This record gives sequence, C-alpha cells and structure tokens, in this order.
Amino acid sequence: MPAGAHVANTNPPISQARLGAGSGDPEGLSLVQRRIGQYAALVGSVSLAFYAVGALHTQASSVRAALVGPGRVEHLVGTLLAFGVALRALRGRGMGLGELGRLDAIGLIAPAFAWAAMVLGFGTMPGTPSGWLAVSFAVIGRAIAVPSTVLRTIVISAVAVAPQPVVAWIVAADRLPIDPSAYSQTELATEAALWSVAAVAIATYASQVIYGLREQVREARRLGQYILVKKLGEGGMGEVFLAQHALLRRPTAIKLIRPGGDSAERLRRFEREVQRTAELTNPHTVQVYDYGHTADGIFYYAMEYLDGVDLEKLVRAEGALPPGRVLHFLDQVCASLAEAHDKGLVHRDIKPANLIVSTRGGAHDTLKVVDFGLVKDTSEAGQAKTKATRGDRVVGTPHYIAPEAITAPTEVDGRADLYALGAVAYFLSTGREVFEGKTLVAVLSKHLHEAPAPMRRADGEAVAEDLEAVVLDCLAKSASERPASASSLRARLRACRDFGSWSEEDARAWWDKRGPTLLADRTTASVSEDSRTLGIDLLERAAPELHAGRRAATASRRAP
Repeated sequence: MPAGAHVANTNPPISQARLGAGSGDPEGLSLVQRRIGQYAALVGSVSLAFYAVGALHTQASSVRAALVGPGRVEHLVGTLLAFGVALRALRGRGMGLGELGRLDAIGLIAPAFAWAAMVLGFGTMPGTPSGWLAVSFAVIGRAIAVPSTVLRTIVISAVAVAPQPVVAWIVAADRLPIDPSAYSQTELATEAALWSVAAVAIATYASQVIYGLREQVREARRLGQYILVKKLGEGGMGEVFLAQHALLRRPTAIKLIRPGGDSAERLRRFEREVQRTAELTNPHTVQVYDYGHTADGIFYYAMEYLDGVDLEKLVRAEGALPPGRVLHFLDQVCASLAEAHDKGLVHRDIKPANLIVSTRGGAHDTLKVVDFGLVKDTSEAGQAKTKATRGDRVVGTPHYIAPEAITAPTEVDGRADLYALGAVAYFLSTGREVFEGKTLVAVLSKHLHEAPAPMRRADGEAVAEDLEAVVLDCLAKSASERPASASSLRARLRACRDFGSWSEEDARAWWDKRGPTLLADRTTASVSEDSRTLGIDLLERAAPELHAGRRAATASRRAP
C-alpha cells in the first residue's frame, strides 16, 4: 500500500483566534479561501440583481441617471468590490493566512460601507431599511459560509454594521425639515442600531454553532497527536490517510490497520514490526515517525508523506520504462533492502505500488520503499517473539510473491524480497506482469511451477540481455539460485551496460513534462484484487496443486 503522495505545507498555521479553519494544513487554508470566494460571489450576485431591478424601475430622466445616479454609483461600487474579492479568492493560488484574513474582512466590510454610502446617496428614509437588510443578511451569511471563531465574527460584523445608525441619523436630519411626519433622528438611528445588534448576535450564534461542529469533527478525526485530513488509498490490510501533527503541522501519512479475528495478536505483531522498521535509516526507506492504537482496536502508524507517484501508476500511464531508468529504480530499492536485510527484516510485500518516486531535495526520480506493514523479523530476537505466527497463512501480493512464501511462509528470508524485486523489474521493463491468471490460485500456481516468458516490450523489442539475465536469476524458483543478498544484486545491476544512462537531466525533463499530469491524476480508489496485499488461509482457499507443492516442500525439509 503506498504511503501516498504529499505536498509539504509552506503556509503558517491558522490561528484558532483568527480565521478558525481548524488547522494549518493546506486543505484548511484551501477551504477558507474557497468559502470566502463563494460567499463574496453570492454577495456580489445578489447586489447586482438589486442594482439591476433598481435601475429598471427608477424614475430617472435618462439611462445614464438610472445607472450612475445618486446612490447608484455607490451600489455599483459595493457590487464590484464583492466580485473583486470573489475573483481573487477563487482564482488565487497558494494564498497565506494574512491575505485570507484581509480578503475575509474586505469581502464583508467593503460592500457594507458602500451600501451605507448608497443610502446617503439616495437621501430618503424609506431607503434606509434596504441598507439595514442588505448589511444584516451579508453579516449573517458570512457567519454561515466562512469558518471563523466567535471573536473574529463579532469584530468583523460589528465593524460592518457600525455605519448604519450613523447613516440613519444623517438621513433623518436631512429629511425632517422636508417631511415633519418622518421618523426623528433618535427613532431612526435606534431602529438601525437594533437591526445591527440583532444581525451581529445572530451571526455570532451561527458562527459559534458551526465552528463548534467543525471542532467536534476534527476531534472525531484525531488519532493521538494526528488529525486525519483525507483518505489517500486502501488495500487488503488497511487504509492510508493524509494527516497532520496537531502541533508540528507536518503533513504525515497515517496507515490504519483494520482489526481482524485475532485482533490482539495482530496489534502485538504490528507494534513489534513497526518498532523494528522505525530503526531503518536508509534514505530510500520511508521514515516511520510514530505508532499507536485506538480503544476500538485500530492500529495505526505515522510515516513520511511523499509527493510522488508509485511505479504501478507510472508504468500503467507510461508503458515499459527505458532500461536506464529501470536500473536507476532497482538500484535504490536494493539500497533500502540491503539495510533491512542486514537488520534481519524482510519486507514481504515488494511491488510497484509500494515503490514511490518523487523529487526530494532537488533530486528527481528519488525512490522510497514504503509499507513495511508485513515486515518479518528474521533476527534471533525477532524469531523468539514470533511463536504465534501461523504457518498456514500466506501474505503478500499474488503477482510478486516468492514460491517459498507460498509453500513455507514462516521460513522466508531476504531472498523472497529479491524474487519480488525481480517481478517488479520484469513489470517495469515489459509493461506486463511475470505471470497472468484468471484467478488468484492460478497466479500462485504459476509462481510455483512455470518459468517466466522471455522479456519483451509491447512493441516486440527484447530487453537488454544483461538486465534480463539478472531479472531471471531473481525469479529462480529456488531461493538458493537467486542472488545471495540485496548488496550482491545491486552490484550486478550496476554492472549492466545501461546503468547510469538515465541521468538527472533526463529525470528533470520527464518530471517537468509528465510529472504534473501524473500527480494530478492520482486517485484514492481501491486497488484491484491483482495488486492487493492479501493474507491467504491455505487451509481454506488453496487449490490442490498448492497443497501438493507445500507438502513436497515440507517433506524435503524433513528428509535426512
């Protein structure tokens, strides 16, 4: 299961006392920006509709007077200000906290002041309630649309409504000499003040309720110090989420392991294996930050968040890769496996979907091995703690599983990972799997009994002989016939003629041209049965031929 692709957050945290988006993650900032834009667009649209109706029904002597007469210009200015904020918020990219805060305030206060000026322009007391209503609805609408703390809502709303009593006082003062039966200054200003206070109160209550609900949702999505942001993918063993550390604001990938029938045993095993995996420091191994489990039996671990694409999606999109690039990727996988194997850890689920390539530290096509969730500890200490491991259970991915992982799951060592890496190399070089089959059992049976077909690309071109020889040696049925270690395999790969032909310039050019498209096309859809990591109970599911192969392997081990 890939850890997922991830973008580092360069925006400052959103203060709980300011915008109230709930976190400093890119999604939180994006939500606020989108809501500000949508709200401003709605305000502008409603204001424009009233402007058009007013222009059509005015008693003005000319079209020009109807469009830009007293009060009309101010109305139009308020409308354009709202649309300007909407355009900036909806079209802007990478906006920070400061600019979002300014847009939020401008999106409400600027139109409200323009409408106050509009009422002054009309100079009629019947026109003042229109201004009150416009500002009141705008204040309440912002509280509903834009995530905000109560304090911020009170401040912005109060500033927006502040001109209304003043405008009412001025209008009343101008109209009383003309119309003695009109409202007095005190009466009109008091009514405007009451409308304003009511609008601020309703907006504050709405903001408190909505903001509180958002906080409850955030708490429900919290795992320890991590807050789940969105789902990135899922497979047979669990799900991967983009998350963020509550204090560090660091984008993180969280893998959740679903509880099974043997939940207590699974939790103990995964906890032990994650502890061992966290010891790995090779730059081509995903970094594990933390782990834990919830009260309802869900185990999770936090790991490095990678902004890239896995090799399965890469090949599905691009077809077979150039031999130099294949060797470049395999070399990095071997570096990761060499350290793991030296520490007695076997990955057991090497496959294209667990190999993520990205740009790291300015280096393009940097590969990281992810998802050590099935890691097996073959050290003496690890074996002593693994007495409960079931011997009738096969784990791995069908297209990339070594024969001995089928026949003797408890006895696999690092050479099973090299077999899987050979299958990965076959896939990268040809664009197709080593073995195809209509059923899971058919694929597993071919791993046990059939030899791989010659390696040819989709256009019929043969793969370089030296690379093919290394790959086929990795795919040997017997572990003893494969390269002895990841380090020795790495040496053989580096001796291939095409090693080094894929340069940093080639990688940079590819990422500049194709990277954005592939990154944009990433989905969170479930993986197919063929590429899913599985735990297979042989006693219940395996075909007779698999039983036969397993019995033969057991008999050979017991023979004197």
